[in-house]
Amino acid sequence: MRELYYTPEQVAERLSVHPNTVRLWLRQGRMSGVRAGRLWRVRESDLQAFLAQEPEHRTDDKGEGNERGTDTD
Repeated sequence: MRELYYTPEQVAERLSVHPNTVRLWLRQGRMSGVRAGRLWRVRESDLQAFLAQEPEHRTDDKGEGNERGTDTD
């Protein structure tokens, strides 16, 4: 069976964060993903692993929660 891949925008929608937050997490290694040239893709299994992490690992650099509109990216 093939694994699903998501764009940062799709992941952001599922997590209720801004797409730039997802890209930041990918660059920082907080979330695993695959680069295809300049584009990021997140495997379903990587998204599930990210969601299984402790909540403090999913906050932005300012220590704020991951609600939409809290980033300034």
